[in-house]
Amino acid sequence: MSKSPLARGGRNILKKVSLAFSIVIVCCVLCPAQIFSQVPLNICEIETEGVGVIISGDRARARDDAIRESLKRAIEKSVKTFLSPDAVAENFRDLNDHIYSQSGDYIQNYKIIEERTEGKYYRVRVRASVIMEGIRADLESMGFPVARRNLPRVMVIIDGNGGAVGGIDGGLKPEELSSSIYVITRELSAEGFPIVRYPRDAYGEGKWTEEDALSLGMSFNADLVIIGTVSIEEKREIEGTEMKSCRARVSAKVITTDDATVVASTTAQAENHTTDSITGRLDAIEDATKEVADYLKVRIIADWQREVSLVKVISVTIRDIMSYSDYVILRDLLKNETRGVKKVFQKRMESGIAVVHIEIEGNARYLANELSAGEFDAFSLQVVCTNEDSLEVSIIK
Repeated sequence: MSKSPLARGGRNILKKVSLAFSIVIVCCVLCPAQIFSQVPLNICEIETEGVGVIISGDRARARDDAIRESLKRAIEKSVKTFLSPDAVAENFRDLNDHIYSQSGDYIQNYKIIEERTEGKYYRVRVRASVIMEGIRADLESMGFPVARRNLPRVMVIIDGNGGAVGGIDGGLKPEELSSSIYVITRELSAEGFPIVRYPRDAYGEGKWTEEDALSLGMSFNADLVIIGTVSIEEKREIEGTEMKSCRARVSAKVITTDDATVVASTTAQAENHTTDSITGRLDAIEDATKEVADYLKVRIIADWQREVSLVKVISVTIRDIMSYSDYVILRDLLKNETRGVKKVFQKRMESGIAVVHIEIEGNARYLANELSAGEFDAFSLQVVCTNEDSLEVSIIK
């Protein structure tokens, strides 16, 4: 791994918390393992290629230029996860002066995965670990209304699976389970995640299996399902007194609905000492759930941004084409107005069905979300199904 000497995670963050940063540095020297294990960094790995020109046979300088260009391109890709293409184009000069030209500020480390000479050019392909929160903070300080674009649709399913050890109150109350679900959805919503809601008429009645959760998620077009459990332990600390100990345990994992991949999983505990049983239990559950939510959202964002930053070719089947003009409208929309699309190749068109291959920075789910949100004058578009590298849509007049 090559280390970037300027990796700081965003200049403005450090300016605002310089004293706190100094304290952290001291703590890291004394107990580095404990410090870094408790700080979830939003790191996104991005692969890019840079080119340097070999002048007067100076290959070393061309190699350095190629590395710098590839790191700059990694930052440019990262910025596009926060800003629309129009905002990037309209503010290119400011972005170049304050973000792109300072690419080293946002690179935690990088690895050269390929390098070669082609005539007078030296090419380097790099996998960079980008500090996304540093970019976000600096964009906000520049006045951009920052929002992560095209985040996955998330459904949250939490079960109560435990009773009270101390025998005071033997079950998880409906409002306690609702509180845990609320905390997770609140934290995700604050980051810009679309939340997929479903009728919850029977909290705590039986347990959800992974298969149940994935089936429900797919039926409501969720990209990810968070499935978890909450348990509460309550007991008297000193017999004959009203002082109680309330300890909550929350476990959750994130699963993709298309292929059942586990994106992240974690468990957290929180304890509250109080004479008010109702408040103590709720506070413990909310504290533990908040810790779980903070961890999961960082992992989800990093995984999603890494996935949508890669250029892929998606095969799109378009059905129910009634006229060629409708196809042309859709094709032009894909080419010119769909974010992330690089190229569109027509492969086949016959009997009201067209197949196109789309080169895009993203995946099939990303493209499905873009098409679902598209506006058409002559027709509407329905996404029929999505797979890892293919998509099927239907034109509805």
